[in-house]
Amino acid sequence: MKTALSTTAMVLALLVSGPSPADKKGPEDLPEGAVFRYQDDEGNTRMSSTLPREAIQYGYEIVGHDGRVLETVEPPPTGEELEQRRREQERQRELERQRERDRQLRSQYGDAENARRVRDRQINAIQVNIDYARNSIRQAQSQLDAEITSAAEHERAGREVPEGVDAAIEHYNNQIDTLEKDIREHEAEIDKVREEFAPIIERLEELEEDSEGT
Repeated sequence: MKTALSTTAMVLALLVSGPSPADKKGPEDLPEGAVFRYQDDEGNTRMSSTLPREAIQYGYEIVGHDGRVLETVEPPPTGEELEQRRREQERQRELERQRERDRQLRSQYGDAENARRVRDRQINAIQVNIDYARNSIRQAQSQLDAEITSAAEHERAGREVPEGVDAAIEHYNNQIDTLEKDIREHEAEIDKVREEFAPIIERLEELEEDSEGT
């Protein structure tokens, strides 16, 4: 398959490049008794042993002495034709690149269902960190509530709140803020995993549908 694609690309490259100087005929290239047959700028058919500019521009035939056409030379491609060939060449290259990407996808994941399992394992691993952080927040919140209650009891009793209590309240507040930030970052990681796997799974599904349709 890869060899066939490379051959196609080579043929297209030759077409885009147009005829080379070696392709242009001169009197010395004519078989004995043969002539060039072409149309001039006014559309009249001419026959000559030399090859004028209009013959190269519009194409020509090499005719043998018996009137048999020995060779037909097409006119060089126009700018529009060259552009069409260039686009076709690029399309073929992109098809080859897409086939290589598809091959790598299948080699790495096999099919869409397996890609989903790989995605879910990555998400579950991140979810473990989120669950751990949430559990830590609950513990920190419980300890924070206890310190706040202690501070309130001191104030109601008219006593000064110990420095250790204020420091503990600040510590638990900072800990909770840090854990909540970690959770947001982990949730963003999960979103990123989903985004990365979405086109992978979609493409594998398309390949599976194409296989079923053939």
